[in-house]
Amino acid sequence: MKNVFSRRQMGIPYGVFLAFFVAAPLIVLFYYAFTNGSGQFTLNNLKNFFVDPNTMGTLCYSIVLAVTVTLVCLVIAYPVAYILAGSALKRKGVILMLFVLPMWINFTPVSYTHLTLPTKLEV
Repeated sequence: MKNVFSRRQMGIPYGVFLAFFVAAPLIVLFYYAFTNGSGQFTLNNLKNFFVDPNTMGTLCYSIVLAVTVTLVCLVIAYPVAYILAGSALKRKGVILMLFVLPMWINFTPVSYTHLTLPTKLEV
């Protein structure tokens, strides 16, 4: 059977995914980083970020957390991938999906309803 789709056509969904979930958030991030409240270009936000000790602490914590999570994922993922690649299990696809499914959940849209919490506990 002849392949109906070309490589370029097969890459379209990936390109759309990258545009919506990578490029668009980065554009919004850079817009807010380099503009003030009235939309004028400024470098004050960037300067304040590196001067404020609260934001530097948050940045350092985020970097440590990212490195730790990456290392833990590598320690778990490589042995599992090696075992799955070399095994003759009939249900390899199911096991693989159990590891990939949590990543898909991160990309599903979640809508939150507006919650109003009482300011004072009523008895």
